[in-house]
Amino acid sequence: MTYQIAAYFPEWQGQRPYSARLIDQAGLAQKITVINYAFGMPGPDDSRVVCRFRDAAAAYQRSYTPEESVDGSGDQPDQPLRGHFNQLRQLKARHPHLKLVVSLGGWTDSTWFSDAARTPEARQTFVAACLDTYIHGHLPRENGAGGPGAAAGLFDGIDIDWEYPLAGGLPNMHTHPADPANFVLLLAEFRRQYAAIGRPDLLLTAALPGPAQAAQFNIDQAHAYLDWVALMTYDLRGDWHPITGHHTNLYNADLDPAPPAERLSADATVRVYRDRFGVPPEKLLLGAAFYGKGWSAVGPQQDGLFQPGQPLGEYGGNYRVLLEKMQRGYQRHWDESAQAPWLYHPGEQVFITYDDPQSVARKAEYVKANRLGGVMFWELTGDDDPSSLLTTLYDTLEG
Repeated sequence: MTYQIAAYFPEWQGQRPYSARLIDQAGLAQKITVINYAFGMPGPDDSRVVCRFRDAAAAYQRSYTPEESVDGSGDQPDQPLRGHFNQLRQLKARHPHLKLVVSLGGWTDSTWFSDAARTPEARQTFVAACLDTYIHGHLPRENGAGGPGAAAGLFDGIDIDWEYPLAGGLPNMHTHPADPANFVLLLAEFRRQYAAIGRPDLLLTAALPGPAQAAQFNIDQAHAYLDWVALMTYDLRGDWHPITGHHTNLYNADLDPAPPAERLSADATVRVYRDRFGVPPEKLLLGAAFYGKGWSAVGPQQDGLFQPGQPLGEYGGNYRVLLEKMQRGYQRHWDESAQAPWLYHPGEQVFITYDDPQSVARKAEYVKANRLGGVMFWELTGDDDPSSLLTTLYDTLEG
């Protein structure tokens, strides 16, 4: 069985500049099957909702030097395609097995999804705009880049990351009672337009949440239109919880104070999608987190696990940062019941939940044992220099 290993590539790069060249030089391209470029976004254009760029300069306008580029050729000032897009094109040329999809939405850019999916006319307009931009490659002319067909042939499909229909996203999210039904209709419109341009081979995938929001997508109907569902089996606990705990655990934790029926885990998520909604297991990708979530002011009982604390915010640090913390007094612990690690610093009273090589190996073993389609992870820049997490996933799945 060939497993999918889908890796998110963030457009903004954050604190660690990351490039397609690094993926090539580090030998990572052979260990992944799909790159999810994050993110494109639905956005308004007068009375329509179309596909927009988060950062068009980073996407296709920034010029790369020969030293920065995958193939050693620098970008010319009048070159229509530059930036990440041109580097990813060079990467794909070197690694023909590699697929590239654009992820639309995400936590911060899903505001207009409900409007894009609201009516037949809105869906037709939005999907046509997405195909025009990412499949036909017609990019707006800006800073000497772009133009008709500038990115043609680069993307192999589209990933829908709507967070979330009905409720549960950021305060500015647009929602409508018909969102779950319209999600299915939006997928159907993508498939219809794929066929209309003679490209039924294009990928259509979705990143979908854990059990708390799973019912908001009518996934029992939607999965027929999808090549796979990437399960966001992370962020299962976070700054909305006053009690510490695992955010990307494989199984329910024995010590979790929540009632058994309310405990969250990757396994519980798989059971919801597979057993309740009927998604074929080979269409499910299990999610791994290359980052942690943390709490401060956590007492020493149970080494901080399931104790009151003050959330540190959205992230507790990428995996590479957590390795540095372990050199500064943060102690690693392992929850056998949950198959998940955590860090605790007795002096600083900080608790951090995360994935490490042992936990991602367990996830990969679970994928094989349950005949799932593979794994997905957020995101490439969080791994350490030897790419320990990705390499562990790959070696375990392919070993």
